[in-house]
Amino acid sequence: MRELYFRNSIGETFNLNSEVLISSIEGLGIVKENIYFNYGTKSKKFDGETPISEIALGVVFMTGYEGYLTFVDFLKRSEELKLHYKAVDEKYAYVEVVELTKGQLEFGVLKSELRLDKLSGWLKEREVSIEVIESPSSKVFPFPYPFTYSKNTNGKIRVTNYGHNKAEMKIKIIGDVYHPTVTISQFDKVVQTLRLLTSGEGIYEVSSVSSDAYITKDGESIYDLQDFTCKNFLTLPLGESEISFESGVLTVTSCDILIIEEYEAN
Repeated sequence: MRELYFRNSIGETFNLNSEVLISSIEGLGIVKENIYFNYGTKSKKFDGETPISEIALGVVFMTGYEGYLTFVDFLKRSEELKLHYKAVDEKYAYVEVVELTKGQLEFGVLKSELRLDKLSGWLKEREVSIEVIESPSSKVFPFPYPFTYSKNTNGKIRVTNYGHNKAEMKIKIIGDVYHPTVTISQFDKVVQTLRLLTSGEGIYEVSSVSSDAYITKDGESIYDLQDFTCKNFLTLPLGESEISFESGVLTVTSCDILIIEEYEAN
């Protein structure tokens, strides 16, 4: 059974259910703007992009003006709006309201048309954790003594990006670290690396979400403590990859990753 609902920037939800019905829906498919090269009577795609497209909903407020005003208040409290679509699985897209009409009240029911600009592809979130294994052959000497280390505590996990584009990620490292490193490999070749030039115990977070990219320790920015020879803001390629984590210390440190797959249609 198909289910749609909105979620705003403060975590509130507005369900499209028995009190707010959907009479029609358009714009859930694919919209592409392609550029072609012509070769005589034939053409070949050179490039393409996904423009901002529109979703149109016919909405029926079963409680009349009261339901309409409740929805308006919900929208006013949000600086960022997501439309969630649940069928076989659940995905969401960032949207912006373009128009919400206010029709005539008939038999206590109010019919409206809602037009939304779709600002992203359809996104699906998955969480994975890397199991850390201790390497007893490694040893770390505290400052000011010289030190060497090999892999120390490290772990690997194989993941698959089933989406249509590279997946943005949020990486959370919890525990003690020394220059922690996360690498993404495909076919035994490293394709991307994250390395932080910092140490100590804390909660380290790195977000590659294009609209909200950051590197923090315990909530404070440490953007300048990244290794600028590395990509650092990692995106998961299409297909299967191996993600490796090295903490740089012997103590057990966790690495949790949120993968945000992107699909062109729902």
